[in-house]
Amino acid sequence: MAAKAVVALMAAGTAISAYGAYQQGKMQKQLYEYNAQVAEQNSKLAQDKAAYDKEQLKRKYRKIAGSQRVAYAKGGVDSSTGTPLFVQEELAMLTEEDILMTQYNADLKSRGYTVEAAQARYTGAAAYQAGKTRAMGTLLTGAGQTGQTGYELEVFG
Repeated sequence: MAAKAVVALMAAGTAISAYGAYQQGKMQKQLYEYNAQVAEQNSKLAQDKAAYDKEQLKRKYRKIAGSQRVAYAKGGVDSSTGTPLFVQEELAMLTEEDILMTQYNADLKSRGYTVEAAQARYTGAAAYQAGKTRAMGTLLTGAGQTGQTGYELEVFG
């Protein structure tokens, strides 16, 4: 009777170990999926911040351009020609460059988060598969050991 109990406990232990390996892989996959979702949210936040920053740059440009026009007008200078016009055009060009650079930097950051999300999903899928493989290996090894022990203890024959 004790031999049967030993074999039964070995079988139960094998099943529990296999289930644990499977669950571990499943939980890792869920963790990596969460990380992927966070990375996707960060990607969107980077784009949202860029939109905000670009609007701030435009507002700053309009304020500076308006102040320049007022200063020129107070000085009796026609701001639609010559150096005043050149200064305004230069300011507009520099502002546009800043806006484009802001968007470019946001795109790079966003792309990094997108890659991070894809990598997390891939790693999660691999961890899940590894968990299933470990579970199967545990079942096969445990079954072999349980069978061998049962044979040696003459439980099966």
